[in-house]
Amino acid sequence: AIVAGYELTLRVGNALNPSSAYQRGFHPTSIAGVFGAATAAAHLMGLSATQLTDALGICGSMASGSMEYLSDGAWTKRINAGWAAHAGVVAAGLAAAGFNGPPTILEGPHGFLSAFTDAPKTARLLDDLGEFYQIETVSIKPYGCCRYNHGIIDCMFALREEHGITPEQVEKIRFSVLSAGRDLVAEPIEQKQAPENVVDAQFSAHFAAAVALARGVADVNQFTPESIQDPVLRELTSKTEHHFNPAIDRLYPLQWRTEAEIELSDGRVVATEIDHATGEPENPVPREGLVEKFILLAEPL
Repeated sequence: AIVAGYELTLRVGNALNPSSAYQRGFHPTSIAGVFGAATAAAHLMGLSATQLTDALGICGSMASGSMEYLSDGAWTKRINAGWAAHAGVVAAGLAAAGFNGPPTILEGPHGFLSAFTDAPKTARLLDDLGEFYQIETVSIKPYGCCRYNHGIIDCMFALREEHGITPEQVEKIRFSVLSAGRDLVAEPIEQKQAPENVVDAQFSAHFAAAVALARGVADVNQFTPESIQDPVLRELTSKTEHHFNPAIDRLYPLQWRTEAEIELSDGRVVATEIDHATGEPENPVPREGLVEKFILLAEPL
């Protein structure tokens, strides 16, 4: 049931073309996630194929999730994934009770893909179906912030370790950002260089770079109100700049390449680049890292 739910979430998400959905202000995790949640619930409830189809049709009216939390760090970021799970279970329950939904909810003229994206990739719904599971291509986030920041964090870790850089030595930090993540983590730069709350910090490539370079860690405990007020991090964040590289954009989404450089007070400029951030299938998180993250998140509860 869980694998089936993941599979449908990912296929719907791929067909959605997340960068287009982001530009329209929708949160793909939430609007695609409801279909996966309904699929998992339907399997656990023993629904028939017809009932599952109805459940998915119902999901089209329950899919929701706004990105407006980016404007002021509102808590709705935290509710979006939970709402998808809740709505999916409700959709499966309604289908089990005989409520029906449109079978063309995904591809229909007034369906999901027409409503939530300007550039759907409808073929991604069924491409290679049955040949392998989409979950095999999923990235895992080792760090406590937006995925678009992870390559930048890895670059900062590498430069910090190789050159022994301390915040006091830094004149300027420059890094690339994928255009797909522009409005999530890079702009408006005035907001990204001066986050005011936890969500602001988690969606700031500039703050993430400062945290990684200054502290050598980037787990969820680094994205806190206390960290935001840390004068060392605030000073370092103010020294960050981003740019967009068309050559890197052309590789996306198959590759989330990142390049970064640090200008030091002694005049040196040190640079690095990575093809795959930690957590990509090509650069997986070691099992001990997964266990460590689980304990970090679960222990306080």
